[in-house]
Amino acid sequence: MASIVFYHNSKAGRGALPHSESELRKFFFRHDLTFRYPQTRDELLINLDDDLKTGKEYVFSVGGDGTANTIAQKLLHQETRLMVIPSGTANDFAGDLGLTANIRKIANVFHAQHTRLVDVIQVNGRAMVSNGGIGIAAIVAQEINEKRKSGQIFKNLMHTLGSDIYGFTLLQHLMTRPFPLHDIKIASPDAPQLDVVTSPLVLVNNQPFLGGKFKVAPETNNTDGTFNVTVFHHQDKMSFIQCIVRILRTGMPAHGENVTSFETDKLTLTPLTSEPMSFFGDGEQFEPQKSYSIQLLPQCLRVCAVNDQMLYDSGHNLEEIPKLQ
Repeated sequence: MASIVFYHNSKAGRGALPHSESELRKFFFRHDLTFRYPQTRDELLINLDDDLKTGKEYVFSVGGDGTANTIAQKLLHQETRLMVIPSGTANDFAGDLGLTANIRKIANVFHAQHTRLVDVIQVNGRAMVSNGGIGIAAIVAQEINEKRKSGQIFKNLMHTLGSDIYGFTLLQHLMTRPFPLHDIKIASPDAPQLDVVTSPLVLVNNQPFLGGKFKVAPETNNTDGTFNVTVFHHQDKMSFIQCIVRILRTGMPAHGENVTSFETDKLTLTPLTSEPMSFFGDGEQFEPQKSYSIQLLPQCLRVCAVNDQMLYDSGHNLEEIPKLQ
């Protein structure tokens, strides 16, 4: 019998809990279950401290990437395992782990007892599990987070578009507003040729996909001891739009086509601006800073994830195999 605590975020993504307590109890009835519904980030963190002190073995994050990000802050270098039941908009981290909102699949992954130690990116002391960066994507992430609080019309649009809301909002922003260019000092031992760049966007990636659709770092994964940095050098709006559309259709363009991409475990980003510049990570806005010290914390978060071998495990009958895919 395992000790499990479920953290629900009813405000994530489409605004409805994907599974009721009764349904979850049906799939995990043999275990010691606790259900929490924190209303604020601070409340969630306080509850987590209490749960870790009492020896909870599993923390289930029922929400989006932001909920998983908040929980991850407390689980670094712990034996407690994180399971993500996605109900957000993009669900990048859950997607990378092979997890969906299908509760039967979640239960299969859990009972298979397959866990993975993953790398985490630390940004000025705050953990990031998927992707982030500075520039226009941070502006778009902030705009979406503000609009989802403002009224039902935008929530309905999010419900209709799902993860496409990020691409839609980005292209809408590019078409209706001035093109934002920023001078940014980049320091990394793995990219000594870079110094000060003028860029609309610098991304820091711990997995291939951002926003559910943008395959910006095809060769990156969260177990290889490095993270990816992608710098866009476009100086005009139209060439950048063409690049974004190409990423949506076919993936990231080749290195050198107005894009620099490299792998590293240490990076400093210093915007040469008069005001602190925003950084977004896991779909959330971090506290604006004048400089960002970014480093990799290797294999420090234990997560539940789909194992490819599960599909061939004799413990699953033929009817269950499609549900695992």
